[in-house]
Amino acid sequence: MASRIINYPPNAIIYFNGDKANSVYLIKEGQIRLEYFDIENGSLIKDTLNTGDFFGVKSGLIHFPREEDAKVIKKSQIIEFSTDDFEQLIVKNTNIILKMLKSFSNQLRRAGKQMQKLITNKAETDSVSGLFLIGDYYYKAKKYTKALTVYNRFLIYYSEHPLAEHAKQRIADVQEAFDSFGDGGGPTPSFENVTF
Repeated sequence: MASRIINYPPNAIIYFNGDKANSVYLIKEGQIRLEYFDIENGSLIKDTLNTGDFFGVKSGLIHFPREEDAKVIKKSQIIEFSTDDFEQLIVKNTNIILKMLKSFSNQLRRAGKQMQKLITNKAETDSVSGLFLIGDYYYKAKKYTKALTVYNRFLIYYSEHPLAEHAKQRIADVQEAFDSFGDGGGPTPSFENVTF
């Protein structure tokens, strides 16, 4: 696929969380909102991007499913690049590389702060409770396969821990949600937070 310009009306969806990623996008004109769940408390975060901003880069380049919804705020012209075309573009333009590195650096810093808050917000800050809370984050974000992986790992390593029974219940609930709605589907789960 060669790069192409696509016109989007307000409220259009460019991609959903979990979609297969094989493109990178540049806002030629307009405004886009990326929506994703906060790792700390599961609340919805909305980041607004404007003309000249790239998005979908990380998942596009590594062909990893999208981790956010991309929604059009106002009428927009978007350039969609295949990963090959995008790689050729950045090789020729160091300004784009610097802009992306800055963006990635900010994302990593924000994710690191959120993860630190997630772990240190609780009375017990050991790796046991931290692992359990990561499972809860993925469950709240409706990333059921990732939540199952984390809760199952928890049971492998900490089967005698007081949280093991909670992990077993979470696994049953997450499996039911996955079977009913598939990854990313269904209502946002609500459950009782456990005490550490």
